[in-house]
Amino acid sequence: MKLTSLSAKTNEEKKRYLWTLSAIVIVIIDFLVFFRAEGTGDIREHFIYWIDNVYQYGFRQGFIENADMYPPLSTILMYIGSHIFFIFENAQAIRGMDLLMLLVCGLWIIYKYNKPEYGFWMIVSCLLSVHLGFIDALVFPFLIIAFYFLQKERYCLFAVFFTLCCCVKMQPLIIAPMLVCYFITISNKKPYFSAPIKRILQMGICAILTLAPFFLIYGIEPIIKCIRSGLIAPGFSPNGLNFIWIVQYFLEMYFPDKTMPLTDGLPEIYWGPHGVMLIFNYVFWIIFIALVIFTLFLKRKNPVIILKICIIEYTFYFLFKLAVHENHLILAMVLTAILLCLEDTVINRWIFMVYAFITNMNMYLFYGITGITYFHNLSVANIPNSVILASANTVVLLGVNLLLFISILKDQR
Repeated sequence: MKLTSLSAKTNEEKKRYLWTLSAIVIVIIDFLVFFRAEGTGDIREHFIYWIDNVYQYGFRQGFIENADMYPPLSTILMYIGSHIFFIFENAQAIRGMDLLMLLVCGLWIIYKYNKPEYGFWMIVSCLLSVHLGFIDALVFPFLIIAFYFLQKERYCLFAVFFTLCCCVKMQPLIIAPMLVCYFITISNKKPYFSAPIKRILQMGICAILTLAPFFLIYGIEPIIKCIRSGLIAPGFSPNGLNFIWIVQYFLEMYFPDKTMPLTDGLPEIYWGPHGVMLIFNYVFWIIFIALVIFTLFLKRKNPVIILKICIIEYTFYFLFKLAVHENHLILAMVLTAILLCLEDTVINRWIFMVYAFITNMNMYLFYGITGITYFHNLSVANIPNSVILASANTVVLLGVNLLLFISILKDQR
């Protein structure tokens, strides 16, 4: 019996070792092959200069000079990356830091969640984002670790890591209200309201202490300005293949005087939505409020259920919110990877694959593998392929989220 147990343990360790080795090898190969990729305008026109600003003006003034919608931790991490990968130029150093953070994600999933194969595929599914120079990978270790501590009921550490996650990019703030609702329950029977006040206060203090150094170093005004820029970001649908992209296409087709005309029959980003166009933002906010109320009234809550609700909410943000970019769905993809680690079922594997495919196809359509592509210029029966894909994404994602919603309702029985 002992020999059998020892043999199983040895096989498990070998499996983890092989997946770890595979993860490290794929990260190294990817960096060597694609480190000269041109990438998107984000890395060419913004990120590399953010690092220069820190070198030239220091952390505080450099962040102020950047004057963009990214919170300060993103700049700090890229600056650290420029030191770790000091033999490379800034663009390559950013990619190196992205890959290093992805490797942290993979290793955490392999050893802490004990899901070796999922750690590897999590890394692979994010590689295109790295090629193109997006910095979403800087967010993911904090997000994955935060949900790990939520599952382990170590709530102060959860609060710290989720706060750090929001200090890199603001997209995680979208799911923050749902995470708050996890700790609060409203009922139509006594007790009408229940919440672990002491625990919530402890997490609040941990979050405030995590934020304090940023406010002390950078000041309140630059950070508030950064948040405001993110909340009122321009654009109708800046290359997000969602329902709003379809609406944008028809507006440019039938109301070119109020938006802009199609370019050779293809939709282009309309940067100045106004008037009735802004009504689509209310679609998301109505769904958001409904999900908050739904979550508050749930009788049974656990990390898996709240994770599913976060995926649903973020997916509706991607589908119906204005100013959603081509890389924004990747956060939902990472949430489905975490879901798969917590609830390893066949349906959740398919959900992860669906999100991984749609996320990567959205980026590939406009930028290819290295930053240059003409795929988005193609049409089928005079319908732009971007509109066809946006339609398919809308239908498929709504269907997947219906399955998630049904599974939540089943858990309440």
